[in-house]
Amino acid sequence: MQDRCLAARHERFNIIVGIIAATQRCPRKVLDLGCGTGSLSLRILEAFPRCRLIGIDLDETLLMLAARRLSRFRRRVKLVRADLRRETWLRAAGNGFDGVVSATALHWLSAGQLAGLYRQLGSIIKPGGVFLNADHVASECQVIQRAWLKHREVARRDQAPRQADTWSEFWRAYAAALNRDPGEMGSNVVGKWEGVERGMPLAWHFDRLRESGFTDPECFWRRDCDAIYGAIRTRTIAKGPFRPAGKRAWFLTERARKIKGADIRVARMRVRDYDEVYDLWKSIEGLGLSESDSRANIARYLARNRGMSFVAREGKKIVGTVLCGTDGRRGYLYRLGVLASHRRRGIGKALVAHCLAALRERGIPRCNLFVIAANTNAVAFWKELGWRFWDEEFGVKGMFG
Repeated sequence: MQDRCLAARHERFNIIVGIIAATQRCPRKVLDLGCGTGSLSLRILEAFPRCRLIGIDLDETLLMLAARRLSRFRRRVKLVRADLRRETWLRAAGNGFDGVVSATALHWLSAGQLAGLYRQLGSIIKPGGVFLNADHVASECQVIQRAWLKHREVARRDQAPRQADTWSEFWRAYAAALNRDPGEMGSNVVGKWEGVERGMPLAWHFDRLRESGFTDPECFWRRDCDAIYGAIRTRTIAKGPFRPAGKRAWFLTERARKIKGADIRVARMRVRDYDEVYDLWKSIEGLGLSESDSRANIARYLARNRGMSFVAREGKKIVGTVLCGTDGRRGYLYRLGVLASHRRRGIGKALVAHCLAALRERGIPRCNLFVIAANTNAVAFWKELGWRFWDEEFGVKGMFG
C-alpha cells in the first residue's frame, strides 16, 4: 500500500540515510516521529550499527507491526505510543538526539501544532544535529499545485506494484483483520483531523525552523507535492538562545538608538528596499541565504510583522539591516548586518534598539536570537550589549548576566 501511495518511497529513505551519514560523523541516537510500521527506522538501523533508535507513533497496532519488523534490533530500539500534539511525548522520547526524522506523518498536525513541534525539536536535538522530514509540501501557486497533484496521480498509477492495495482498500482490510469498524479505528488513532493534507509551503517550514533554532534550512529532494527538507540545529548554547540580561541591557540598547557623530538614519524596512538589502546580505561573510530570503517571502514576513524590521541609511545608501518578528509571546531577530566599511560606529546597536522598542510597544517583553558559536565576532557583539548565553554544554561557554 505504501509503495502504491508514495512514488519513489525507497529513494526518499536512501536520501534521508545519506544526509544523516553526511552530517553526523557517528550517529548514536535517532528519533523517528510517526514511525508507523518501522520502514524508515529499519533503514536507519541497518545503515548505522551503533545507533539507538526511538520510534514514536499514536497507533498501537502499527507499533506492534514495527516491533515485529525491527525485532532483530530490539536492544537498539525503543517504540513509544505517544501523541505529538501533547507535550507529554517529550518525556517519553528524551533528548540528546543526533538526528530526528519523519516520513509522511507530520502533515497530520495543524500549522500551529507543527510550529510548536519544531520548537520542541530545537530543545532535544544536539547542536549540530539534523532534522529531516519527507512529507507533502504545497506550492504557493494554485496552478502549479493542481499540475503537481495531477502528475502525482499519474506517477502513482505507473509506478505502483500491480497487486498493491489502494489507501482505502488497505484500511478496510486492516480493520477487518482486527474485527473493528474502519471509521471507529480512524477516530481512535488520530481523533479529529487537524492537519493540512497538501502540506504547508517550504518557505513556511523554513521560517518556523529558523525561529526554532535551526540554521540554513534546505530542500534536499522534491517530486511534485512531496519533498525532503530539513536543517541543522544551530551550534550554540544547548539550553536555548540569547536573551537580554535585565535592566542594564535594556538601558544600553535604548541609549544606542541614537548614533552620535554620524549621518546615519534608522528607518523601517520596506519591500522596495529589498534589492539593496539583499545585496548587503550577500556581502556579509558567514550569512547563508536561501529561498526563504526571496522578495516574495520577505514581503510576507514584513507584512506579518509590520513596522518591526529596520534599515540604517547613510544618505540614500543602506548600510545596515535587521529583521524582527514575533510569535505573539516572544520576539526573534534575524539578518542583523552592517557593511564592513561602516562597522564599529554603533549602527548594529541602533538597529537592535529599534527592534526591542518595537517589541515592547506590542507588549513583547522577551527577545531571542540564535548565533553560531564559531562566529566569534557575533558572540562578542551580543556580549557587549549585555545579552547572555544559557548553560555551558558541548564546549560552548555560557555567560550569565
